[in-house]
Order: sequence, then structure tokens, then C-alpha cells
Amino acid sequence: MKNLNSNLFYALIIDHEKKDHFLLRRTINNAVPQVLIESLYDEEETIAYFEKCKTKPSLIFLDMNMHTIFLKFVLYTVRTTKLLSKVPVAIINSSRDEKNREELRVFGVAEFYSGLERKIEQKLISLDLRHKWLT
Repeated sequence: MKNLNSNLFYALIIDHEKKDHFLLRRTINNAVPQVLIESLYDEEETIAYFEKCKTKPSLIFLDMNMHTIFLKFVLYTVRTTKLLSKVPVAIINSSRDEKNREELRVFGVAEFYSGLERKIEQKLISLDLRHKWLT
């Protein structure tokens, strides 16, 4: 990863599903004029990314449907790595299970989004990108 212009929004997506990447990329691109989006699809890619990470993302989108141990590993790594510790993490979730959400809030998860295929959820992400994450 090369050094980025500080005006450039840098989103990191960690998700097994290519369809989710497509929907999220489209949503982010529509909301943010200058954006760099990096996609990681599996555990191996994600671990390699963290080992070499030199650029701080503006926001990390993380799929809650990944293996629980790996999900917690990612959140722990983000929160304990100096460069990444303040980066907001948004969880992409297909369920509304509050118990799981409360467990993940301990790791400092900033937001939960569900149903990327629903237009209303895409609009909510767009609004949050413009008014919450870009400010």
C-alpha cells in the first residue's frame, strides 16, 4: 500500500462474499467522490495485509458472517495496532442478533449495517459515509 493523499477516503472491506464487495463498493463510490477501496476476501489475505499495513484506512467494513474466532482476531488486531487503533469499524451483518452485537461492541465496533441488498441499508451507509465518517 502506497502513501495516500490525506484528502482521499480509504475504505477497507473484509468479506468472503464477492457480491457484498460489489454492493459495498458501489455504495461507497456513489457517496464519496475521492475514494480508494481495498478488498480482502479471506483470512490469509487479511493477515498478510495486517503484517504489512503502513497506511491507515478511514473506515473498515467487516463481515460478521466470517468465522467468529477470525472476526475477533481482526477486531483485536485493529484495536491493538497503533496505526489502526482509532479506525472506526462497521460490521456488515445479515442478522439482528443483539447478543453478538453486544459482544462485538466490546471491541469498539462503531456501527452495524444489515442487508446490503436492501436499498434502504445502502442509503443509510451512504448517509453515514457523508455525515459521520467524512466529518
